[in-house]
Order: sequence, then structure tokens, then C-alpha cells
Amino acid sequence: MKYNFGTMDNRDVKREIFECGRDMFYRNGYNKVKLDEIAKSLAISKKTFYNYYPNKLELLKDIVSRIKEDLFHDIEAILNDNTLSFSEKLKRNLSAITFRISDISTKFAEDLQHYAPEIYQDWLSYKAEASMHHLTELIQEGKRAGFVRQDVNIQTTVLIFICTLDSMLDPVFLNKLPSEFTRPLPPSPVEKFNAIMKVVYEGILTDEVKKTYHKIQ
Repeated sequence: MKYNFGTMDNRDVKREIFECGRDMFYRNGYNKVKLDEIAKSLAISKKTFYNYYPNKLELLKDIVSRIKEDLFHDIEAILNDNTLSFSEKLKRNLSAITFRISDISTKFAEDLQHYAPEIYQDWLSYKAEASMHHLTELIQEGKRAGFVRQDVNIQTTVLIFICTLDSMLDPVFLNKLPSEFTRPLPPSPVEKFNAIMKVVYEGILTDEVKKTYHKIQ
């Protein structure tokens, strides 16, 4: 990927480092990307890089933190938008998350676990907390309006989602399973997420809402 920049005086170097590092990490994984590659792509020295980040790990922390912030604000805005129907909220919720994680490769997800375990654990905690908050709120709204089946247990549904997502994105767990079983699984993180949400939505929604949901582009 090429990056457009002017003189050092009018460049937002920290933003450029962030975006370049994010793109490289997402595409190639965290471990494989070297600081020299980031610096060379931006036509800066490693010394300049260190003016903004003390090391590659701190850049990774910044990137993951931004993912969490963007996702939280995106979903909060959707849930609080009273102009949207329940079906539209479901669809936009899925689209927002898909947009934020669509560029993340399996290699990046694996490297996060192996080479940045503290950041990985923080990410798992965030996913669990965000799911408990946002998915619970969404299902509660649906039950009150009669769009979600009344026999659905909200806590069980949310827990199934959290545990299934964690397991399907955990290479250590998946590698313990027979390859003939895991081979048909969706390959990328975003495809796995979408597959899980399809099962969740199909299981909790009333038949009428399913029809409306599938019609929304």
C-alpha cells in the first residue's frame, strides 16, 4: 500500500505510523512486520518512529484500543437511534462490526494471542463486556417489542455467543480438534463472526422479524 505525504512540517506522522502499522499488522500479522518496514513505507527514520511510539508493542496497543473505541461508539449510536426499526438495528449492528474487523487476518488474530498475551486477554475481556452490554440491551428491546421469542433466555444466548466466538477465534483450541472437523469452518475472523450471528439471530427472532430482517440490504 502506498501512503501519500508531504514535508515533515505538514505531516501528521503519528497518524501515518498508526495507519501504516495497522494495515501491515492486519494483512501480515504482528510478528512478521518489522519497524524498518513501517519506517521505510513512510519514508521516515526509526528514530522518528520512536518519537511517537517506544516500540512496536505500544503501537499494537494503540491499534487494538482504537478498534475497541470505534466499535463501542458505532454500536452505541445504532442502539440509541430511535429512528431505526428493530430489524434495521440488527442489520446495522452486524454491518458495523463487520466493517471494523473485515481487514483483520487470521494471522493477526493468532499473533495477538501468541506475541501479545496481555493485549489478547484485554481484548477477550472487552468482547465479553461489550457483548453482555450491547447484545443484552438489543435482545431486551426485541423481547419488549415482541420481535424476539419470549422463551429465549437472554443470559444464555449472550453466553453462547461469547463462548462460541472466543472458541472459533482461538487457534490453540481449534488445533486440538480433528482437521476434518475444522476444515469446513469459515476461514477469516469476520466470516466466523457472521456465521455465529446468523445462528444467534435465526434462533431468537420471531418468524415475522426474520422475514423483515432478510429483506433489509
